[in-house]
Amino acid sequence: MGVLQAVSNMSIGLNVISELVGGFVVPGKALAMNMFKAYGCLCLWMAQEFSQDLKLGHYAKIPPRAMFRAQIIATFLSVVTVNSLEYPL
Repeated sequence: MGVLQAVSNMSIGLNVISELVGGFVVPGKALAMNMFKAYGCLCLWMAQEFSQDLKLGHYAKIPPRAMFRAQIIATFLSVVTVNSLEYPL
């Protein structure tokens, strides 16, 4: 799916596929299936956004290690700030 988006700039979601797999994994439990679907779709979306950012950095001739380091730091900071807003001390 990432290759399809990279080549044609069109993305395909995992809505139906992740719902089907979730239904087979935990039959009869709708909440667990919806959580499985949300987890699958969000992971795909985040991975595609990450690779799109790395592709943009490649076009801008930014070193891959620097791009990766910057994204890891930004991810860590967003986790810390969101958790601090969500669960204040």
